[in-house]
Amino acid sequence: MSRPTGVVFAALALLLALSAAAAQAALGRLRGMGVEPMSEPIARDGLRRVAFRDPDVGVMVEVMEDGLALPGGIRPRHYELVPAVVYAAISVPDLDRARAFFVDTLGLAEEPADLLHDDELESLWDLGGAACERFVVRGGDVYIEVVRYDDPAGRPRRDGSALSDQGLMNVAAGFRERAGLEQLYERIVANGYRPNAELMPGSAGGTYLEDADGNSFEVLAVPREFDPLFGFTPGAIFDPHPFWPQPGAAPAEASGSS
Repeated sequence: MSRPTGVVFAALALLLALSAAAAQAALGRLRGMGVEPMSEPIARDGLRRVAFRDPDVGVMVEVMEDGLALPGGIRPRHYELVPAVVYAAISVPDLDRARAFFVDTLGLAEEPADLLHDDELESLWDLGGAACERFVVRGGDVYIEVVRYDDPAGRPRRDGSALSDQGLMNVAAGFRERAGLEQLYERIVANGYRPNAELMPGSAGGTYLEDADGNSFEVLAVPREFDPLFGFTPGAIFDPHPFWPQPGAAPAEASGSS
């Protein structure tokens, strides 16, 4: 039995909500890259689930078949894209402390604890039989699952851990209007959390902060007209934005004899 990753985001649970055929094709492409599932697929409410470990950053990713029984229902597609993010998961040492952050401070709505997983589904990531407790919160149509592992116990954060050790870099609580962000920022400060920087002027933007366990989170406001600037619309990978600094000289030509 492997151990949970402790006080870090444990599962991107970038749950790709896919049709049965698309899920099977995704697993085939993963195997072509040498990435094997952590267990055999498990069916829940007629929809299959399977998990694998990202080969680059090590977080667990769960693939779910799409369907009406998917937690939260079929995800809306804002663009003609197949995958949809369903949840992110985090392993913590103290559920009460985590609930004070996610529910009382961020204002996320608490959902039934077994909405995404029960103890049986822990076998998806080779933790069948693990003793744990969890709660689930929702922001919009995305969930965060917060889990405390008792046996095996989650590994504590190492002294001197960097942001790159967290697994996922961060999860963001976002708004379309600046007023919502400002109200959340005031609540964050009032509840004793320290943002990395004050909010800058303007209708778009945000800041970062840490919870009581040192996990990094982002809060931001992005009006729809700013979606392309923030990467929230489909586009070419690494296509430079005109606002970015531009090179001051043309690339050097390769030298050599003709």
